[in-house]
Amino acid sequence: MQQPMMICWSPRKDRLVLWASNTDSGNGSKASGLWTLRLDTGESTLIDAHGSAYCPSWSPDGVKLAYSVKGAISIYDTDAKNSRRLADGDYATWSPDGKWIATSKGNDYWLLDPQSAAGKVLFTQKNAFTPLWWSPDSQYVAYATHVGLSLKVVEQVDLRVRRVHDGADVRLQRSAWKTGVPDVQWVRSSPLLARARSGG
Repeated sequence: MQQPMMICWSPRKDRLVLWASNTDSGNGSKASGLWTLRLDTGESTLIDAHGSAYCPSWSPDGVKLAYSVKGAISIYDTDAKNSRRLADGDYATWSPDGKWIATSKGNDYWLLDPQSAAGKVLFTQKNAFTPLWWSPDSQYVAYATHVGLSLKVVEQVDLRVRRVHDGADVRLQRSAWKTGVPDVQWVRSSPLLARARSGG
C-alpha cells in the first residue's frame, strides 16, 4: 500500500479501511481507491476507485462499512464482498451504537437508518464542511465550520460539538485552516487526556 490516507480501524481491530495506491506483485499494475486491509492475512480488497471513508465508518460488528462515492452513500459487506447503495449524500459516518449513518446533503446533516435508508434532518449548518464525528457513546457529534470573513490572513475554522437528542451546540476551538478536511478523533483514555491537558 502506497500513500495511505483516511485510515479507519474496524471495531474488532482486525481490518482497516483506507484510501491508497496498491501495486499488484504479479503483473505490476497499479490501482488507487478505497481499500479494506485484513491485518491477519494482509489481503487487500478494492472497494471503489472513487470512494472515500471517514471515521467511524464501520458497523459495530466490524463486518460492514459506510462510504461515499460520487454524491451517494453505500454500504460494503466485507464477508459478501459487495456493496449496496443506501441514499444520496456525502461524508458518511456510522454511529458506534449502530443505529444511524450520518451524512451531509447540501447544508443539511441527515441521520439514515442503515437498513431502510429512512432518514431525518439532524440540523442545518451552511458553513459546515466536514463529516460528523460520533462520540463513543453515540450521544454527541463533532464537526467543523468555516469562520466568516475577517481581517485574519489565515482562514480559520471552528470545531463544534452538538448533542444529538436536543441539539445543544457549543464551540470548542477556533484554529487556522489551510485546505482539505480535518481529521478529528474522539478518545476516552484518561491517561491520554491527562497527557494532552498537561502538554506532554
